[in-house]
Amino acid sequence: MVDVAEARNWKALRVSGNGDFKRMVWLEASVRGVKTLGYEPNPGDLEVLKREREARQINRIEPAWDASSGAAAAPAEKASARGGGGRKAVLAAIEAVLVAKKVPEKQRAAVMAAATEKLAQRIRDGRCPR
Repeated sequence: MVDVAEARNWKALRVSGNGDFKRMVWLEASVRGVKTLGYEPNPGDLEVLKREREARQINRIEPAWDASSGAAAAPAEKASARGGGGRKAVLAAIEAVLVAKKVPEKQRAAVMAAATEKLAQRIRDGRCPR
């Protein structure tokens, strides 16, 4: 969802709904520099934000150039090279829905594991996450 907000050049988001959902959106938006209204972080959240920002400063992605043609990588490769932005967004959305529907933790973990594997398989097959 934060990907969509960034694509639309939104500078701020207003979040509502389940507390876990609001926290996840706040964290991802804050890491990316998008202001979030509707969630007040606690000191633990601020510490997680600090660690996440530090980790993302180290991690970099760049387009891979095809040595034979001098062209950028194929679109399917580009999608997975975006730092898993699509994959990460899909998994966050799935988890938010499961939490909002009060799915028990054990079942939620099983669904998330299956979704993670399915998305990984799509990426290995060269298809974009959806």
